[in-house]
Amino acid sequence: MDQISAEKTKVGERLARLDANRATVTAQLTDLETAERVLMRVSKTPPARRTRSATLTLFHCHQQLHMDFGFMALFNYA
Repeated sequence: MDQISAEKTKVGERLARLDANRATVTAQLTDLETAERVLMRVSKTPPARRTRSATLTLFHCHQQLHMDFGFMALFNYA
């Protein structure tokens, strides 16, 4: 029982740290998005378009038989 309680305490502490990290990262993301909007408003050049060029993409399957035999393939994603 003591081991279970100790493990529950460890997991609870880890979850608290993860929640704190998530809050920090969320705040940073919000700040970056705000800065991006401000820069787009004051910038004289149009914002860069985010296009995805054709690149190789890893295709894999999560069926157990395919995972056992390492079924994966690379194909061009356009």
